[in-house]
Amino acid sequence: MEILPAQNETGPQVMLDRQLNNRQSDELRQNIEQLARHHKQDIILNCSRLQSISAVGIEQINALLSRFSQLRLAQVSEPVAALLQLCGLFPEKLPSEKPDL
Repeated sequence: MEILPAQNETGPQVMLDRQLNNRQSDELRQNIEQLARHHKQDIILNCSRLQSISAVGIEQINALLSRFSQLRLAQVSEPVAALLQLCGLFPEKLPSEKPDL
């Protein structure tokens, strides 16, 4: 897990890497709590390199999204997006995506 400083007008970014399981879930919660105390702008949870997620990881993301309104998921990898969609935590199509023509 890597925390990237705020860039331009966006807030800090937490880069998840490879997997999110029990151990990483606690670290993620602690990092998000600390960032939320010090930043009022969006906190980006970048999931582009996340390849697997445990049930605990899914629960942690759900709890964090519910607790911190400034937390945003970004660049969710396909395998993780499919799993989050099955759990009802991720839309089938993101609002920012352009419709198929």
